[in-house]
Amino acid sequence: VADIRGTAAPIGSAAGSAGAAPAEGAPDGAVVIALRADMDALPMTEDTGDLPWASSRPGAAHMCGHDGHMANLLGVARLVAARRDRLPSDRVLRMLWQPAEEGPGGAAPMVAEGAMTGVAEVYGFHNWPTFPLGNAQIVAGPAMAHVTDFDVTVNGRGGHASAPHVLADPVLAASHCVVALQSIVSRCVPASDAAVVSVSTIHGGEVRNVIPSTVTFSGTIRTLSERASSIIAEKLPALVNATAAAHGCSAEVSLESLYPVLHNDPAAAEHCVRVAKATLGPDRAPSWGLPLMGGEDFGYFSAEAPGCYVFFGTAEQDRENHMLHSSHFDFNDRALPRTITFFTRLLEDRWGLAGSAASDGGGSAASAVSGSAGPLYSEEELPSFAGKGGVPPADWAPPAPSSTRTDRTEAVGSDAVAMGHA
Repeated sequence: VADIRGTAAPIGSAAGSAGAAPAEGAPDGAVVIALRADMDALPMTEDTGDLPWASSRPGAAHMCGHDGHMANLLGVARLVAARRDRLPSDRVLRMLWQPAEEGPGGAAPMVAEGAMTGVAEVYGFHNWPTFPLGNAQIVAGPAMAHVTDFDVTVNGRGGHASAPHVLADPVLAASHCVVALQSIVSRCVPASDAAVVSVSTIHGGEVRNVIPSTVTFSGTIRTLSERASSIIAEKLPALVNATAAAHGCSAEVSLESLYPVLHNDPAAAEHCVRVAKATLGPDRAPSWGLPLMGGEDFGYFSAEAPGCYVFFGTAEQDRENHMLHSSHFDFNDRALPRTITFFTRLLEDRWGLAGSAASDGGGSAASAVSGSAGPLYSEEELPSFAGKGGVPPADWAPPAPSSTRTDRTEAVGSDAVAMGHA
């Protein structure tokens, strides 16, 4: 966790009333806006050929684009740090550098250790290779699913495969359990509730002519409501136990509730939509394709303060757009100018800095407020992509610092933007 605080004269809560209000516990009554970047790689080997930024470590690679997420936050930090002399001293950027998003989860421990203390609003994003480059897909309410993992052990009575009539076959019982589980969503969960039950592993037996005594299988449950979660948590063990018993076997079932539903605050989502339309284009903030049934522990942050999680598209027609967690995945660096511009303008908006280029003239946080500070960057210094068809200028680069200050944040951020990878 690291903060960047302005050095200009404070503007107070009244001047920033169109933006976020200070949260309880905020240092000196400051408006603290948090941006999160997850940092962890995946335990897999990259297969992207001879890319100069490919992982050099077998069994560890950024196949989910978290390197791009870090580069984005470093880029935003560089822009904010470069204009601290324009940023009021009661406006703070809190950077949440989070480990272990892929598991076992780094957000909850960070919250427990005080990372969200005093935060007024929190925002984050994920690159998404099936959404078009230039889009910021945003939805209010549930955006990603509650994750519950399950493990099942079916116990029978093994023996020679030529005499199944004197055995209790756990392979047959487990197979019927797998099929039966698919009836939970279709017959027990209301059609208005989205839910997924997937069996993804099954193991049993060692040789062809022996029926084993034990078979194990495991999988995942994804839901968007507490009602659906409760129904499945009740029905799955009951169905497995009954099905196993019908085949003369017994079963042991364990369920582990993991990440909660990632819920986008409606007002925070609206702020993001407004800024995305102003910076990316009026048709560049759709909600189609959402919510997603994947899991994400950003929900622990947004449970502490109003927040929104945005999905930035990276797909291009003439590019191989491999999905996240593919060994061929490569983060599309052309998304970075858009994400950096978006989050910089979002910060201006939520800090209530008058005249921000993200202003829509309709009472947004960027609307002119008597006595407030101006934006960190003019439209000329940090141009939007609205009206450009989503194509960034070929010579786009972050604006030069407004001073000769070479603080640590600025220096690191500059390197990250130049490389495109953190």
